[in-house]
Amino acid sequence: VLWPTLPPGNKRKLEDGDADQKKRKVDEAEDDFTEDLTCGLCRSLFKEPVILECGHNFCKQCIDKSWESATAFSCPECKEVLSERKYTTNRVLASLVKKAAVSVKDVKPKEKCDEHDERLKLFCKDDGTLACVICRDSLKHSAHNFLPIQDAVGVYRDQLIALVTPLESTMKENQKLKSEQSQKITLHRDNLLDYKKHIESEFEKLHQFLREKETKMVEDLNGEGEVLLKEMETNLVKMTDNCEFIEEAISTTQSRLNESDPIAFLTDIKSFIERCCEEHRKGVPAESVLVNKDLSQGRFKGPIQYIVWKELKSFVQPGLSPLTLDPQTAHPNLVLTEGLTSVKYTDTKQQLPDNPKRFSQCILVLGAEGFDSGKHYWEVEVGNKTAWDVGMASESSNRKGKIKLNPKNGYWAIWLRNGNAFKALESPSKTLNLTSKPQKIGVYVDYEGGQVSFYNADDMSPIYTFNGVFTEKLYPYLSPFLQDSGKNAEPLKLVHNKM
Repeated sequence: VLWPTLPPGNKRKLEDGDADQKKRKVDEAEDDFTEDLTCGLCRSLFKEPVILECGHNFCKQCIDKSWESATAFSCPECKEVLSERKYTTNRVLASLVKKAAVSVKDVKPKEKCDEHDERLKLFCKDDGTLACVICRDSLKHSAHNFLPIQDAVGVYRDQLIALVTPLESTMKENQKLKSEQSQKITLHRDNLLDYKKHIESEFEKLHQFLREKETKMVEDLNGEGEVLLKEMETNLVKMTDNCEFIEEAISTTQSRLNESDPIAFLTDIKSFIERCCEEHRKGVPAESVLVNKDLSQGRFKGPIQYIVWKELKSFVQPGLSPLTLDPQTAHPNLVLTEGLTSVKYTDTKQQLPDNPKRFSQCILVLGAEGFDSGKHYWEVEVGNKTAWDVGMASESSNRKGKIKLNPKNGYWAIWLRNGNAFKALESPSKTLNLTSKPQKIGVYVDYEGGQVSFYNADDMSPIYTFNGVFTEKLYPYLSPFLQDSGKNAEPLKLVHNKM
């Protein structure tokens, strides 16, 4: 059987028709799918979809607006009366809407009104929906305000721009902060590694010192123990030889004593005794002496930790710097005593030459020794004073007139005022909240590392750290401050290692 064939043109038309039909079916399926994800109130894709007791879904904002002034609550779609104003978030539907959002964006918006099949030319400001001219005149939109579509685009575009502009500014700020935070994280990670290496290095020095001390002490113990043990063992051998000789002499003598025949006992008795005496004189060694020596208990079983700690203090770097104060820098109301290691305020102003180094208005004094390299640590006793300054000053820092004490002017310091107000003299100053009031302040300077750190020297808890770049010599500086009616009359004293 021969089937009739179609001309090529007709065949192409049939194929094109089939393709159009398939496309229509796909479009219809997409329309149906989009319809299922569309709110019946706003006719847009669901936003925060909620499901009512009756099973219908709406945007949360749409149903709230629908029920805004209602006294009884019902479903806007099926009109079922609900027992209470209640709905539940529909997360499954929200997920579907999110997944469908991309494909829906590509769908060309409708140009005709679904209800009147007229061209959409207006925008209802009250409902926020597109409308045709018949919609405008309908009861549904009675007394509503309308704008031509292009005018509405201009109005709402301006509103969106007004919303976006501050958001863009906020975005730039957030991006800047994000970048800074990222840099901080990188720096933090680098610091973690750097600090860890520093800790391990410092402790390894201590471990090495302690290992060497332990090894030396064990070697000394073994050496002294071996000498004493050898001496006692040698003496024990001598004692053994003596015992064997004496035992043999006793045995020989005892055999003669055991002779029961008087004739046999007395025969040659005198020469026997002379021979025994002669052997005793020749063979018996000097009198045995007990070697009664002990290991050095005081050295090997004494306060080893304390002994090593005292040695360790000379090994620890940096050690406590033995500082003195420079009288040429002292304010005229300051008195230096105790070998230039103590300073106190007096109401009597001394007549002193106003040299370039001397503070003329601020009640300060500098240390005589400065640091221009390396790591250093020093302490000052502040006791129960109600006010003081402790810190470091650069060599070229201003000494005359009123001085603003901060790193910009060459001062890195902390102070106490009114008995309990601690501050770090940054610019601006920073309040310090300390858990306890220090009796001594420790100051650590790492010149190359650009670090000045302050500690409560009683327990070595950190108080504050300054960071900078040092290009000239730094000097310790102190201020005992005013006497405060005698409450703050005690001096500041540099701490020296007396041990």
